[in-house]
Amino acid sequence: MKKILFTGILFLFLTGINFAQSPDWTADPYKYSNSMTITSAIILDDIEVFNLENKIGAFVGEECRGVAEPVMIDLVNHAIFYLTVYGESTEDSVQFKIYNASSGNTIDVETQIMFKPDKSLGIAAAPYYFSNPTYIGTAEIISFTIPGQEGETKISEENEITVLMPAGTDVSNLIPEFELSNFALARVSTFIQTSEETEQDYTNPVQYAIHAINESDTVNYTIIVIAGDKTDFKATNTISPNGDGINDFWIVENVELYRNCTFRIFDYHNEIYKRTGYENDWYETYQGKELPLGTYYYTVQCPDCADCADCKIAGYICIIK
Repeated sequence: MKKILFTGILFLFLTGINFAQSPDWTADPYKYSNSMTITSAIILDDIEVFNLENKIGAFVGEECRGVAEPVMIDLVNHAIFYLTVYGESTEDSVQFKIYNASSGNTIDVETQIMFKPDKSLGIAAAPYYFSNPTYIGTAEIISFTIPGQEGETKISEENEITVLMPAGTDVSNLIPEFELSNFALARVSTFIQTSEETEQDYTNPVQYAIHAINESDTVNYTIIVIAGDKTDFKATNTISPNGDGINDFWIVENVELYRNCTFRIFDYHNEIYKRTGYENDWYETYQGKELPLGTYYYTVQCPDCADCADCKIAGYICIIK
């Protein structure tokens, strides 16, 4: 009999089966007249977890001030803990513990929150994350596209994102597809933006606020959507590069439409400028020297208009002082 018992114990040890009990955390809400709520989710080892037997406990010292188990919210794809924390004093520092049902371990969370009556953190679509180890996130748009766009999206170092759409596209109700850094959140004004779901009006540039995990950092991006006809070419025809900030450069309207086009500028005898993808940055120089006052001529050749006589773009630029 002893041999059988020993063999059974040895089997459990070798197979690593863990029968650790879920902690019996309880909080007495009647002891306190105030509370705060935290709508939260869990990240363990940099991965969001969904085990519905997990628990979160809130503590001040050794006293449990709140406990919650998760509910799976399929609409937002989070296992959400609706945690109510009870207390009195705004000087109480609340600590948190996670019970990981998969391992049977109880984990201390490094993050602490000061108790504040009626305070609310997180919502189901944008939960407050408890993590171990503490997750350090970034606020970044990794990719951004709109179905039917022309060419690749351009993301500048100034966090300006430009998308080209075919001529005639109604840009007032487009649904973008985008990828953010892990656990980041996108908002336009106060409205959460969801990739492939949220419709947006891009008639004017739109500012996206990208929040890192728990809004620990925020980075703003400007989204510009251009739907134009390359044949409707508009550009200034006068530059006065005197440094006063007015007409210092030759400016092409909706220049991003022509990112694959080749721009050439000529004087009466020679080609003095050639570039594919103009950046609205040319002024009166050639080989590092100032050009004389006068009239110059330009052509713009686009690959998709190479054999189209109606797409010929040409004009003149006057350099004045």
